Amino acid sequence: MNCLVGLVVFAVAVGPVQLVPIDDSLAGLLHRDDVQAELKLTASQKKKWAEYDRMPSARRGSTFEGDPLLILDPEVVERRDVLREKKVWSFLGPDQSVRMMELLVQREGVKIILRPSHQVILSLSDEQRDTVRQAKARHNGAIRELIGKVSAAKGEIGRVDPKKVRDAQKKIEAELMEELDKIPTQDQRNLIATLEGKKFRFLERKF
Repeated sequence: MNCLVGLVVFAVAVGPVQLVPIDDSLAGLLHRDDVQAELKLTASQKKKWAEYDRMPSARRGSTFEGDPLLILDPEVVERRDVLREKKVWSFLGPDQSVRMMELLVQREGVKIILRPSHQVILSLSDEQRDTVRQAKARHNGAIRELIGKVSAAKGEIGRVDPKKVRDAQKKIEAELMEELDKIPTQDQRNLIATLEGKKFRFLERKF
């Protein structure tokens, strides 16, 4: 589930500005070499995952199909990630699945409470769930507003400043994290820490 999609904006010598999603979903994690090594994926698993990822159905919503901005709509991304996650679990064995979920919790931190499954695991109250929904709605609205502004200017390279767009995205994500961080109780925070399992050092990528 990744309704939290990063933006990288780049200008080319000829043509419009394009928006490229940074995939930090569960499926996106499985693309990472460091995660594949931690999970000890076999050569067969890597091959099957690569074959699946090349299928048009796997990439739908993550490539420029018609409207390139469609990929950035949070609800579209969320629906895509639900389907891709089912495929991820089908590729992994029991032990790998347990470790993969631990890595996901580590990667998402408090954002894990956006997931209905973890709202159950963490025993979020109705009031807490409602607060999560409101925070998510505000986040999605802000993302769509950003998309609209960039979409209106994307045909004119000089009007789109990549750094400003990235900074705007970071600000939206930081505001969501600030809201979500106020929701869990201390006991729930402790459980999130337990769900992380053995600490893993992700090799950060530079874009």
